[in-house]
Amino acid sequence: MFRFVLTAKKNRFSKDEPLAFKDFTLTYIGDRQVSSQKSPNDYIFRDFKVHIGGGGERTVSWSKEIGAANDGAAMPFGVTGVQYELELEKSKKLGKLAADELVIRAENSRF
Repeated sequence: MFRFVLTAKKNRFSKDEPLAFKDFTLTYIGDRQVSSQKSPNDYIFRDFKVHIGGGGERTVSWSKEIGAANDGAAMPFGVTGVQYELELEKSKKLGKLAADELVIRAENSRF
């Protein structure tokens, strides 16, 4: 069953429970650990499936250790020509997030 949610708001998520947004559905599929020769620590990725109308899908992976999320905040991704950000742990506008909370922000959002 889908839960319809809003962008720029805190949303609770759990494994294999889809969250339906206007342009896509987001499903948390789990964490994975990746070793790196460049770091003594493993990277932990939180993986989400983005399902787009018409059967398309892609995976968005968030990690606080690398990339755009290295400040513990947002991971950008695009859907149907719109740029979004996946925020975990903390939101640029809403502050600290619980371990089971996320925020999806659209590129042109005031939030």
